[in-house]
Amino acid sequence: HTVVREMDLRRRARVVVHMIRITRALLELANFNGFCACAESLNSPAVRRLKRTWSVVNGDRPDLLAWLQHAFTITSPVNNYAEARRRVQDARSGAHVPYIDLIMLDLMKTDADHKKKLLYAQVVRYLARPANALFHQPRWQDLDRPLTEYFIASSHNTYLEGRQVLGLSTSNAYKKVLLSGCRCIELDVWWESREIVLKHGFTGTVSVPLKPVLETIAEYAFAVSDLPLILSVELHLSGAIQDLFAYYLKDVFGSMLCTLDSEKEWWVEQGGFAGTLRLPSPNSLRRRILVKCQSNSV
Repeated sequence: HTVVREMDLRRRARVVVHMIRITRALLELANFNGFCACAESLNSPAVRRLKRTWSVVNGDRPDLLAWLQHAFTITSPVNNYAEARRRVQDARSGAHVPYIDLIMLDLMKTDADHKKKLLYAQVVRYLARPANALFHQPRWQDLDRPLTEYFIASSHNTYLEGRQVLGLSTSNAYKKVLLSGCRCIELDVWWESREIVLKHGFTGTVSVPLKPVLETIAEYAFAVSDLPLILSVELHLSGAIQDLFAYYLKDVFGSMLCTLDSEKEWWVEQGGFAGTLRLPSPNSLRRRILVKCQSNSV
């Protein structure tokens, strides 16, 4: 759509060149899902028919056009996407984003080959198996770099069991993801029936009280890993209730909770600006709980 809607020929050619560069960068980063999405978009009939645009691209950057033609062979369905599968397999030793279409294709094939349809739990086990992991844990890592330089195993809407719009919110959901090695979990915090709860807002999901969830997190936070745990909090509370939320965090987590008062050495002068936050390393935060927060209330 970005390419087709541009009416000026030269500008459209520049957009195509930019898209090819993005596609190449995604492949270099082993983001196969993003790479395939971009490559297939550039190879779509609506873009492929723009002959004058491709002629300009070939005149300006023949090297990029030649690379794109090679990229199309990677996304080719020939031999059941053999080249794409080979690339993903070769990247398994490091961080990579798998090609989701291949996973779904295999699921549909498996489902069609079975007389009985796949159960929800079977699909979850397939998607969560080690072979589909974003990256494989190396035997050794340098864990003394700033926290922002690492991939972090994360969970979205952690409190939900099952469906995203009509499911149950439970404390047991946190136990499951923490025991699976997750290091970043989400809490959507609301005020409901005179207590703080977790729920998926503006949906039909059932809420769960905050306090039991925090207690579960405290119990299992470091059950399988002593690397720092990040709580990704979305606050839907007024100012006064936010103070109560902060009290619960300090009361339940105690010394495990990182606060700026207790970690003043994080505040340093960088690039001429005083008071810049330099995030510490995973090694320096072992068995500590960090809170990153987005507030939608005043």
